[in-house]
Amino acid sequence: MNQEIINPKYTRVSSILSQWDSYGHIDADVLSRKCQIGTNVHQVIENHCNDIFCCINPEEEGYFNSFLAWKKFACPAIVETEKRYYCDEHLITGCVDAIINFKDSEKLLVVDYKTCAQPNKLTWPLQAHFYHYLAKKNCPDVEFEERVLFVQLSKDGKLPKVHSFDITPATWEVCKAAMITYNWKKKFE
Repeated sequence: MNQEIINPKYTRVSSILSQWDSYGHIDADVLSRKCQIGTNVHQVIENHCNDIFCCINPEEEGYFNSFLAWKKFACPAIVETEKRYYCDEHLITGCVDAIINFKDSEKLLVVDYKTCAQPNKLTWPLQAHFYHYLAKKNCPDVEFEERVLFVQLSKDGKLPKVHSFDITPATWEVCKAAMITYNWKKKFE
């Protein structure tokens, strides 16, 4: 996961979803550290998938071991990792953690890794739809499954919880409304 420069004319999916920030009650230092753990874990997973050795902090090792347990159990072929996609139509961007393929499917699947303790039932389905949309928009010759997996890694290294989000027109309409609302609110900041 490189420290990339994002074109400023594009809005990040994470910014759109921040309208429903549910972290206000968490101490800023705790939240900052948790975000750093997530970033580091994503980096280690990317390095592992690209056969690059790197060290991992003991605080993050359980999450990585959870990823390895999932990889061994699910046996996905990891096609791509940490790919930033852009959409010129909606001026949005998002970084997809992985695109995978299971042996029994001819279609590819978008995957997102999570290091949080609890799933976010409000924003995860929207994030899944945004990432699926961006992947399809940027890879028009690729056939994707009409679902996205969120792999909620376990802090203690156990097999992660896997959340599957079906892609539906109704939820995509909510995503478009979220973009409109976010852009409208920005006018008043």
